[in-house]
Amino acid sequence: MAKPITSMAQARASGFKAIKTVRGKLIFMEVVNSRFKKEDGTPSNDQVELRLSPAEILEMDEGTSMVELKDATFTCWYNYAPHGETIAAEASPWVRAFLKSAKEELKVEDVGTLVGTDITLTKKTVVLFPRKVRDAQGNQTSEDVVGEYLVLTKDAGSVVDDPAAFREYVTKKVVGKTPSAALRELAGDNKTRNSEYTVAARNGTLADELGLTLDKKGRLVEA
Repeated sequence: MAKPITSMAQARASGFKAIKTVRGKLIFMEVVNSRFKKEDGTPSNDQVELRLSPAEILEMDEGTSMVELKDATFTCWYNYAPHGETIAAEASPWVRAFLKSAKEELKVEDVGTLVGTDITLTKKTVVLFPRKVRDAQGNQTSEDVVGEYLVLTKDAGSVVDDPAAFREYVTKKVVGKTPSAALRELAGDNKTRNSEYTVAARNGTLADELGLTLDKKGRLVEA
């Protein structure tokens, strides 16, 4: 039997928190009320909501399972400013993660110009601000307050845009599955649902389309 993890730092994210890279068309960018409240019941900091659609997940954290996006739509939030204030705090994730990465990675000064375009977001560790602390000897020092946030990176492009890469993507999804299981797999994937490969799977010609064959158990395998 394996030994359990012994600290919270060893735990890994799962589900949507484990998304590492996502790409899609930015269709919505607005300041919204936080979905949470403080312990005293007052509103938490307002947030900026981003919505990408159509969107696709390009990468998950290592060791985690791929998740499906409902209606091919991805939504994320960044803390912006105390509730009701119109100017973002300089040390907010919106400024330190999104705006800073737009300027440094994409050379974009006004992120409003990104609405309606395809963008790629990648999860990275971001320094928010330094804070004063005391070390074990009681001496005052400083340490960085950091967090993991989705930042803008150069557009990775979609696997669907590259025929060879898309074919490889489909092949990896269906190898080892029966034709009926392969059809369910392709029909349930946002990237392949409306592709020629799903049509081929419905028509019973997927093996020929991908240059595969069936093994003795009726599973698709490399020819």
